[in-house]
Amino acid sequence: PRRGSSFAGVSAGGGDNLKAMLAAKREALQAEMKTFESMDLGIPEFIDMFRSNANLVEKVSQTTGIPSMDLKTLEDEDLKKWFVEMDTDGSGTLDFREFINGIMKLTADKNKPPEEPKVARGTNKLSKRSTF
Repeated sequence: PRRGSSFAGVSAGGGDNLKAMLAAKREALQAEMKTFESMDLGIPEFIDMFRSNANLVEKVSQTTGIPSMDLKTLEDEDLKKWFVEMDTDGSGTLDFREFINGIMKLTADKNKPPEEPKVARGTNKLSKRSTF
């Protein structure tokens, strides 16, 4: 006779339970993605979504490498500035494409090495741009 065993609290006969749980999670994720893909948010809605959706903050953190605690402590003014930068069509709303492009830009900016100051030719003054 087959003996029951368990792995991380799931019994050998509990496969159907696990399948149902995974299916429910998959459906919830698909519904959330549809919501994101159809988003068309103004600044207040964007800030509200950012504050109330821990999953979104975690995904942004994973994508950008910015610690989620840093994202959670952003002030509303910082989120407004970020919104304006991402609203590339100037419509006053943020759609999914703009949001994704904004996250990608944020990631690229974070991974870009800092610019080193250079000494301009003929002076002892430091400048961020070279006149060479």
